Amino acid sequence: MKRKMTIFAVLLTSSIGLAKLWASSEKDLIENRVWIDKIPSEARDLVHGRVFFEEPGFYYEIEQSAFRNYVDLCSYKPHHGHFDVECQHLEDMKLTLEAYECDDAPEPFEYCLEVTEGDGRTKTFYSMEGMEIDSIEESASLFSL
Repeated sequence: MKRKMTIFAVLLTSSIGLAKLWASSEKDLIENRVWIDKIPSEARDLVHGRVFFEEPGFYYEIEQSAFRNYVDLCSYKPHHGHFDVECQHLEDMKLTLEAYECDDAPEPFEYCLEVTEGDGRTKTFYSMEGMEIDSIEESASLFSL
């Protein structure tokens, strides 16, 4: 049985110019791409991920298995070398993002994204060619059960 989850209750209406904060190639690598922490080893294995959208300045925090689907919509905006983030479960969170091609990524991944939170903890996510999102609407299919 498949159920589609409706994710877009409210879309943010303002665009955030991120080009000043990131080099263009890094910005292009981070945004409109699915980033996950691992390939699941079994149906109940939870995969954590992020999808950053260029406009209107929001991203998804994802926790998903074959049986569970958790998605949180967060807004983000550049501020003095980091991003201020606001989510339902987070207030005043600050993130620093660094994306690059990495040779030591687990197979089959090609790219690494280091997300450093305000408390200094760093989480690494992975992506590869073919994990791009062409539109916000296309992202809704990611969260189907």
